[in-house]
Amino acid sequence: MDARRVLPGPRLSPLLGRQYQLWRFRRDPLGYVQHLTKRYGALATLDPSHPRLVFVSGAAATRQLLAEAEHVQMLQAHELQRAPLRLTALLWSAPPPLVLPEAALPALTAITLEQVEGLLDRWGIGQVIDVAYVLPRLMRRIVLALLLGPTAPQDAHLEAILDRVGTGDVPPTHAIQALAGLLQRRSAPEWPDTDPAHVLVRAAPGQAATLLWRLITAHERLGLLLGWCLLLLSQHPRVLEEAEHEVEHVFGRQPPALEALAALPRLEHIMRETLRLLPPLALGARITRREVTLAGYRLPAETLLFYSPLGTQRDAAYIAPYHFRPERWRYLEPTPELFHPFGLGPDLWDAAPWAMVAAKLILARVLQRYRLAFAPGARIDWARGPMLQPRTGLPLIIGARHRPLIRRTPSGAIRTLIALP
Repeated sequence: MDARRVLPGPRLSPLLGRQYQLWRFRRDPLGYVQHLTKRYGALATLDPSHPRLVFVSGAAATRQLLAEAEHVQMLQAHELQRAPLRLTALLWSAPPPLVLPEAALPALTAITLEQVEGLLDRWGIGQVIDVAYVLPRLMRRIVLALLLGPTAPQDAHLEAILDRVGTGDVPPTHAIQALAGLLQRRSAPEWPDTDPAHVLVRAAPGQAATLLWRLITAHERLGLLLGWCLLLLSQHPRVLEEAEHEVEHVFGRQPPALEALAALPRLEHIMRETLRLLPPLALGARITRREVTLAGYRLPAETLLFYSPLGTQRDAAYIAPYHFRPERWRYLEPTPELFHPFGLGPDLWDAAPWAMVAAKLILARVLQRYRLAFAPGARIDWARGPMLQPRTGLPLIIGARHRPLIRRTPSGAIRTLIALP
């Protein structure tokens, strides 16, 4: 294949040039990438005459990205800050050099169940809740209680700072400073080696607060994943009933137990299928450090590449790729280019094993106590940025556990990503 071919892309307006295409990309990043992928294929650029910004899609091209990892790398801090899309959130999301201790899982389990029970006790039948707001904050409170003590989640000043960082009103450094003060007050020379806070302090002296901030954001992303799970279950009554029966068979009416989570394969399949359809990372970025060839096109050094797990995880290699089918994970073992919900680096930290254990416990307990239906008249569109987040939340109505589920289909951009029944 001739690597000197010109990259495909839209014809530029003589008056506005590439600035119009950049404006379209910034206004609706996901929609723009979907449009280019559908029209131009595996590689496309918004300016064929000067292809320094390229969009990569499809399993074959993604496989090549992975193969060229030595020369196609993650962006540095200064490169993220001047990228055409707001990518600075990725500065605080990359996996740190830290292995979270499994010895902390029993304490994490107890705190998770205490926190989720308190939340569910405050829910009422018929109440509308925004699970995209409530569940990430629940995961945040769990991390704070585990690492900073039981009173930390009730710290109104800290919660206000974390909320303002989440909305972009203040930079993450504000949260890191507040967390550093709390960590310092909690530090003690008699900490056991297995204490989670001690693990953070020992892993990165002087950087423990930054690691704690990354741990909080990783758990909040898994909290949003729980919201997506509940939304998809509200659209698929058969899958919901199977999950409820599995949880009831394993735990009965008792709270979920850590040692029995492995006996919930359907719950595991639901979460993996949700990660496939609605991954935390919507758009990842790479930059070429030298000239490379991708999909038959020669790309010079310093070319900015965008790739999307949303697109690749809907590759034709999947059967019915736009449908929610958790049962596919009974046999499916996809390769990295077909399944990378946290990015190819990965770009995002999944905080394993803590975050996934907490998420499974929460989902199991919610299924034991309630059924949630989508609120009437609501729509789901996407917020701008590299993370997959709903623009105006995920409103669900709390229903009694054994009442029939009323299925209401959401409108909005979500219908371009998922084939809803």
